[in-house]
Amino acid sequence: MKSVVSISANGWKLDGVSAILFDKDGTFVDSHQYWGKIIFHRSQAICEAFQMDSSYIERLEVVMGFSRGLGRLLPAGPIALVSRDEVIEFVTQYLLTQNIRASNSQISKIFERVHQEMEKIDEHIQLIPEALPLFKSLKEGGIKLAVVTTDAIKNTEMTLEKLGLQSYFSAIVGRESCKEPKASGVPATIALSKLGIPAQKSICVGDAPMDMKMALKSGCLASIGVATGQISESDLLKVTPYVVGSLSQLLVV
Repeated sequence: MKSVVSISANGWKLDGVSAILFDKDGTFVDSHQYWGKIIFHRSQAICEAFQMDSSYIERLEVVMGFSRGLGRLLPAGPIALVSRDEVIEFVTQYLLTQNIRASNSQISKIFERVHQEMEKIDEHIQLIPEALPLFKSLKEGGIKLAVVTTDAIKNTEMTLEKLGLQSYFSAIVGRESCKEPKASGVPATIALSKLGIPAQKSICVGDAPMDMKMALKSGCLASIGVATGQISESDLLKVTPYVVGSLSQLLVV
């Protein structure tokens, strides 16, 4: 087991890779399916809590970043692109425009309750199929993998278990791991410390600009953008030269 590989696609190549930090939602978990159902249940719970008409459910979905008509997350977010606290702030500010005064704490408790209820439902968590062959190739190459996500560690552990991916990842960094956002680079630094691999031998893979910024700030070798989430290939190319439309395009040598 060599524990160092090269990653290539679309005419470019990254050598000397010993560790990869993967974002979760939109990168190897279908974020449209996952977040779409969570956002619906959050919106429904908010309407019930504040005695709002059910017509507000779809409006709240848009506020959180999901289009029911398209069945997709909106490119502008905010869900999956910013922190949970920022999404909560979007919701409270929208409610204020509707003359409903809700505190961030109230919305946070609703979000937590919805997550607890969603833990009982398996079908909203779906693997992006192209991810598994890549994980197998990286494991065979002795490459250490970590998940770096804005989701909770407990939710991430549950997701890995339900998808049968626990054996591929040696570390998880979630929103409880530090106060700093991904773009600060701190979450990547924490993950690399857990893996015991220097940043210069590591890359980040994600579907959003904040994953690219995290790689840059933490001193990682490079970042790879994958356009399976909300952000198009052309927009990802604005923040990294290493972009693929699917994880299946990545070759491990």
